[in-house]
Amino acid sequence: MTQNVPDSILEKLSMLKTKADSAKSIGELRESEAFASKIQELLLKYKLDMSEIEYHQKEENEPIIEQYFSFSKHDLRSRNRRIHWIETLAQVIAKAYQCRIAVVRSSSNFIFVGIKRDIELCEYMFITLFTTAERVSKKEYVRFITLCHNEGRPQDAAGYKNSFLEAFVTRLYQRFEKERNAINIEYS
Repeated sequence: MTQNVPDSILEKLSMLKTKADSAKSIGELRESEAFASKIQELLLKYKLDMSEIEYHQKEENEPIIEQYFSFSKHDLRSRNRRIHWIETLAQVIAKAYQCRIAVVRSSSNFIFVGIKRDIELCEYMFITLFTTAERVSKKEYVRFITLCHNEGRPQDAAGYKNSFLEAFVTRLYQRFEKERNAINIEYS
């Protein structure tokens, strides 16, 4: 797995593969075999396979882009101020798909930064988790406020929905980190 392999090694492997392919295409078989031998040596040393080199080469050719996330485009309610749980959710998702976010001042809007296919995954996951979080938080708020009214303490429900959403995102982040750590342990 490439997680613990320096980019310089992947770049070196990519360069060696390009040289091997070039030498082979012009009929220099000995030179091509020498490059292939060095590639094989590095693959074994770093426990890699050729698909990871090819993936790295494709990633190098894809530009980093910025894509504005529009709430209205996806029929979602935008806010005219920054909302912590929304920004945190976007950050957690972006991190999971090797992207970043940039926040937009005085609104809940943001920009995903990364390669196009990763941004598309981020958008899909953000929409899915955002709508789920809002739907579940409304349902839980109604349940909790009903309970509070029945017990004669309706004021106890103040702030419940926001706390629920913050906890939802925090737990999502914790689960993501746990999975990521498990993968790192497995491949280290």
